[in-house]
Amino acid sequence: YTIPDDLSVISVDDTILARVYGITSVAHAKNRIGEYAAMQILSECPKSKIFDPVLVERASAKAVE
Repeated sequence: YTIPDDLSVISVDDTILARVYGITSVAHAKNRIGEYAAMQILSECPKSKIFDPVLVERASAKAVE
């Protein structure tokens, strides 16, 4: 098998290794999530929030035809 022709590889959290090896990754807004958590502790924001992940496309995955 070959990547990405036969098999796609996707990681979570967009790590340094994913960047170095060109692996497609799902990135999370860690800074925004941390800021929101701090504001929640200080009671300055609503109790729930959804942060949309971002797909960082690289060479390890391709569209299915």
